[in-house]
Amino acid sequence: MGLRQGTNTVGFATHQAYYERVAPHQDVIIVENVPEYQENTVMGCLPGGNRVWRMKSIRLDPRVLGLPTARARVFMIIYKYNKVQWNPKFHLETLTEHLCSQVVMSAESYFWKKAKHRVLHGEELLSTHVLPVTATQARKAGAPKLALGTIKDTSQAKMAGNAMSVPCIGLIIMAAIMGLERV
Repeated sequence: MGLRQGTNTVGFATHQAYYERVAPHQDVIIVENVPEYQENTVMGCLPGGNRVWRMKSIRLDPRVLGLPTARARVFMIIYKYNKVQWNPKFHLETLTEHLCSQVVMSAESYFWKKAKHRVLHGEELLSTHVLPVTATQARKAGAPKLALGTIKDTSQAKMAGNAMSVPCIGLIIMAAIMGLERV
């Protein structure tokens, strides 16, 4: 899937191997990848495919949850339908709509071309993933402070840019907990 090459890349073999190894031991699998990652590609890699597995998926961007990070992803909740069923009364899209940020425009927003904008620093971007980058955050989380000492700001930004968004994956895990029921 890297470099927008789809399944025509050497790295795709790792996806196939992952699904083949994990699937026999799991009733539920959560997948996150680029929006171009096709649901039928995943189903084709899972042992038994559509005969064994079902899927709920959604494309989600952290900006709809209020984060200043443009990193849209596809999230898939994949489950063995003879072990787990999706509650038909629960709708993933409805949950997402209720948790999404509502647009609020101030008078200044109407003049956005004149508004001063700045780029977030690497440490700020890492903070959007709920990582403890300050002593205060570390103390409150009960975790060690992230050691960023010699890592350049641009490298920190790249690290943050290639990470899953905590609120997005949290929403998907919550949806799986609320939507799936044992058979």
